[in-house]
Amino acid sequence: MLNPDDYMTSKEICELFGITKTTLYRWNMSDKLKPASKVGRCSYYRKADVYALIDPEAAEKDKADNA
Repeated sequence: MLNPDDYMTSKEICELFGITKTTLYRWNMSDKLKPASKVGRCSYYRKADVYALIDPEAAEKDKADNA
C-alpha cells in the first residue's frame, strides 16, 4: 500500500516545478521522471526521485550513506 508521505501526485509536481502536465508527460516519456505507481488514472511519484531532480548531488550522497 502507498504511504502518502512518500509520494507526490502529478499536480503537486507541476506546482513544485512550475510546469504543465504536458511537460511532466514529456519527462515521463524521456525517462527523466517516471511514476512509481498508478492507481486508476492517477500517477504517483516517489518524493526521493522528485527531489533528486532538484539536487542530484544530495540524492547521490543519500544513496551512498544508505548503502
